[in-house]
Amino acid sequence: MRLLSEADFNGDQKSDLIAIHTNGNIHAYPGNDKGGFGTPIVTPAPAS
Repeated sequence: MRLLSEADFNGDQKSDLIAIHTNGNIHAYPGNDKGGFGTPIVTPAPAS
């Protein structure tokens, strides 16, 4: 997995992470109130 970007993607004033898995799925990790990240929201890779 590789990190693509860190920003507040969902507008909740917390830093989130976006990463791409080696299989092409996009993982969005929402920031939490404890300085960490929650369960990722996974978007499947586009069909080829």
